[in-house]
Amino acid sequence: MKREKHVYQNSSKICHAWANWNTAHYCHSSNVIVDHDIIYSYGYHFPMAKRFANGTFLLTTRTWSVTTAKHMRELYHAIPPQGYTKNIIFCDDVKIEEAFKPKKIHDQNIKKMKALIEVLYNRHMKARTLSYRSDISRECKNMEKYCRYFKRKYKNPITEEMQLEIDKKAIVIDEYNSKAEERAEKRKEQKIKKWQERIPDWRAGKIHTRFYILYDLPCILRLNSSGEQIETSWGASVNAKNFMTAYQYMMRHGFSSIVGTGIDGFSITEVTEKQAVVGCHKIAMEEIHAMAKLIENEKEKQKEKSAELHS
Repeated sequence: MKREKHVYQNSSKICHAWANWNTAHYCHSSNVIVDHDIIYSYGYHFPMAKRFANGTFLLTTRTWSVTTAKHMRELYHAIPPQGYTKNIIFCDDVKIEEAFKPKKIHDQNIKKMKALIEVLYNRHMKARTLSYRSDISRECKNMEKYCRYFKRKYKNPITEEMQLEIDKKAIVIDEYNSKAEERAEKRKEQKIKKWQERIPDWRAGKIHTRFYILYDLPCILRLNSSGEQIETSWGASVNAKNFMTAYQYMMRHGFSSIVGTGIDGFSITEVTEKQAVVGCHKIAMEEIHAMAKLIENEKEKQKEKSAELHS
């Protein structure tokens, strides 16, 4: 029987394990705690999220510190998508069922959602960009999703009059922002080009993953300096021996043979000729083959060195 892991190396690893349902009932890293279906930052005073059996995740909108914000980002990216979107609902207090009066917590959560939408509406009416319009729509959909999931009565906080004002303001803003998408696309292209130039440095270990996570580029792999861990450009790592065991099994028995299994706490949900989906990572099969070849080459080099020493 496999022994459950109770201590994790860092916050990223425990967030990925928890989001993929691969944690013990209680476990922790140095600053993140898991207690059953709730994950906390630094202590029980700050619950970050709660998971439900149907794959829904409840994430808090509260803030605390810079490092807690980092934990929240890692957790969000760790949650695997269901289809094209992540099944996430945002609210203030995630500990609803654990509360003495859950109805009161629901009312407080909905009240804060309404207050946020009102703030966004007022900002939209004063703004020169369309960003608040999409924010209002997103928050209304999130509120509706929350009410539907917990079977609470939903009433659209945006009245018909307010919607007309929003649309009128949007027409005025659109005159100033007709090329906003083009500018955003240019910035993204420049960012991607910059990181593409730095990929060789990342593969060589000159850039630390935890500080330069390349979410805007396809997930790539590298072997760490010791040759024992495979690191991804999205901030996760797996044991090289476990990777090779899964890879060799896949090559012998076919791509579908490892679907539904896991590797170091990450669920393998899809494997095709083009890519493999491991947790939240979509990795090109070319990248996986290249990594397996690199590990085999490293083994050959070690054998040659040991043979020279013994000769």
